[in-house]
Amino acid sequence: MLKATAKSFFAHTARWSGRLRSAESRRDGALSILCFHRVLPAAERAAYFDPVLAITPEAFDTICATLAQHARVLPLAEAVEASRSAGASSERIVALTFDDGYRDNLIYAAPILAKHGLRASFYVVADLIGTDLPPWYDRMGRVVQELQAAGKSIAAPNEVVAAAKELGSAGRRERLAELEARLAQPPMFAEQDRLMNAEQLRELIAAGHEVGSHSSSHEILPQLDDAQLADEILQSKTRLESETRAPVRSFCFPNGDYDARCLRLVADAGYEAALTTVPGVNAHGQPTFELKRHFVHQDAWSGPGGSLSPAWVRYVTAGFTDPARGAA
Repeated sequence: MLKATAKSFFAHTARWSGRLRSAESRRDGALSILCFHRVLPAAERAAYFDPVLAITPEAFDTICATLAQHARVLPLAEAVEASRSAGASSERIVALTFDDGYRDNLIYAAPILAKHGLRASFYVVADLIGTDLPPWYDRMGRVVQELQAAGKSIAAPNEVVAAAKELGSAGRRERLAELEARLAQPPMFAEQDRLMNAEQLRELIAAGHEVGSHSSSHEILPQLDDAQLADEILQSKTRLESETRAPVRSFCFPNGDYDARCLRLVADAGYEAALTTVPGVNAHGQPTFELKRHFVHQDAWSGPGGSLSPAWVRYVTAGFTDPARGAA
């Protein structure tokens, strides 16, 4: 409660003083990018193995309504192009990005974006297009939840998933198989838990949204050898362009992890930009293959009353929370 009150105080003070409006209207070529994963109704969000990665439709609607009024919102590749075209004198722009490509993005997020006249970017795990399987971490998280429900002694789902990220691809597969073997049958997943298929992705593109690559299989890229890395970065682009019949202009590093090889390959593959999970606003001249993003944490972005704070949305996208500013 105290932290929410403090955040609300900082954001509203900036609004009342006029500093927020001044920052939003400053023409300095800066680009703010917000990072989302899932959009789920409250009960489903609470039941998800890691609710921090989800936001309710109501909270997402608040964000969209706020940005539609106070920012120029563009899909990522267009946003990068627009922020660079006029140099440091260009206006501030905001991009909305979704990692993984869940069907709930189409079910819940897309209608809200349309309601406010906004377009976004969706980063898809290419090898899971057309399958009924969610990404490995969702499978692992759900298995752990079911083991806990059966009274088995095991760490929290997000802790098990976090530990698995350190194992390497072969170790993760073995760990998932070991956990699944402890259940009588694999868990079932609802429609919104699966990833979008090619037809659904083309529907988003037809509505003006961008579809980008989130790799082929969502491996931790620096853990891979050169041949595997090329498949994750190069072949995912080829497959997505074939499935969507549209150019794939940008890449999103799974888990935010990358190294010098990744940067070289995204450039060689013809991507125009790549997204990290480093927080902050992108100042004019920021390398386009190491773009910063603000992760949207619904609970942390909410005010003292529990509702997501429009003032905080503006405060973050205007750059007041950037580490370089030393703000809250």
